[in-house]
Amino acid sequence: MKSPELPKADRPLELSLIFLFFIHGIAMLATLGLLLPGMPGGSNADVAVRMHYVAEHPFIWHLGWLTWQLAALYFGAVPCFVSGLLICAAPKVIPDDVSDAQLSGVAGSLA
Repeated sequence: MKSPELPKADRPLELSLIFLFFIHGIAMLATLGLLLPGMPGGSNADVAVRMHYVAEHPFIWHLGWLTWQLAALYFGAVPCFVSGLLICAAPKVIPDDVSDAQLSGVAGSLA
């Protein structure tokens, strides 16, 4: 049995949800591979070892957090595809992304 075709209006929503699924998966893998050695409760229990990891790998640390910032930004943009309003999620997502960026920058510069 052949699956029914989606209307053309639903195609951008479908693509945005697929992209959201993949960016979230990439962010989870980045947490596992890039961020976990520097996070509390991760692979290192010693604070000094975690601080050393962040200080020695600032690019990796920022890259790991960038994936979550992209996921949060896109998660806020998906409702805009549904409603057609670009401004609908900006007040909720932008402050969260800015605070995440500041936190990742502060954590990288303190270590």
